Amino acid sequence: VSFFARLIVKLVTDYTSIVHFRHPYELGGFYWTFNMFLSFFGSWISVYVYKNYSVNPVKDVDKFMLALTLAWLINFIFFLFTVKRKYLKTFYTVETGRSFGARMFLEAENDSQRAQVFTRHSWFWKRIKPEIQSWLNAGWAEWEAKSPPWFTAKFLASVPPEMVKCARDASSGLSLTSMRSTIGK
Repeated sequence: VSFFARLIVKLVTDYTSIVHFRHPYELGGFYWTFNMFLSFFGSWISVYVYKNYSVNPVKDVDKFMLALTLAWLINFIFFLFTVKRKYLKTFYTVETGRSFGARMFLEAENDSQRAQVFTRHSWFWKRIKPEIQSWLNAGWAEWEAKSPPWFTAKFLASVPPEMVKCARDASSGLSLTSMRSTIGK
């Protein structure tokens, strides 16, 4: 299913150049920009094949293609000048979806933003699972007591059960080592 979703995004981007697909969860900035130039390269190959292998080629098709290429290039440069400077890097970044997800959690300013980590598949945050578990352990008791707006049934359902259990154990003062030490007594 994921493969087909990626394929559809790639095909849609090939024909529409939707700027939003440069997000790391989609194509990524560098590949999106590379894809734009690749599309024009493919167009020039099509013109070459048409001129050299068509029985009755239209004259000046290469001049028309040159005009289209220049118009596109001018518009693309103009577009880049209208983009806020802080977003320019999103057109050439090689950041992956996984590193983006980790960065969003690690650089979050509050718990509500950190909680968004569970809106994505665990593959995106598996690498930082210990940091997420530490965050859950540290705040779980307070969240259960104060019930902040983001601490909803939907949020609780999105947290893996083993992480919830560990956080509840940590908030009640039980750790795996303390549980093991009491077993032998």
